[in-house]
Amino acid sequence: MRQCYISVILIAVILLAACTPNRATASPPPAIREDLPIFPGAEGLKDDTDRNYYYQISGEDASDIQRFYRKEMPDAGWEFLGAGDLSGDDIGEAYALWFSKEEETATVEIYPRDGTVYVLIRFE
Repeated sequence: MRQCYISVILIAVILLAACTPNRATASPPPAIREDLPIFPGAEGLKDDTDRNYYYQISGEDASDIQRFYRKEMPDAGWEFLGAGDLSGDDIGEAYALWFSKEEETATVEIYPRDGTVYVLIRFE
């Protein structure tokens, strides 16, 4: 009976290892919207209301992410409206980019923190 339990546990461990994605080869999550570019290497892409999307990126510089959205959003049909530095004592370092498309606006907020950059994209 004990051998049966050990065999079941061993099989479960093998199956879990086979199903766990390898971070080095895992592809970034697909975009939730066709017109929303997602920075390569994004982790934890979430949609909390169909209007707010957020994810994080490790080991990247906030300025690289800003450049990515300045290029990719217009390529996806968005008009660039402007950029701003939102940094302050209450929120720390933070940046925003604003875009419009037809009747909709998009705000890309970028928050670098301790080697990780958090990105929030809001649609209104």
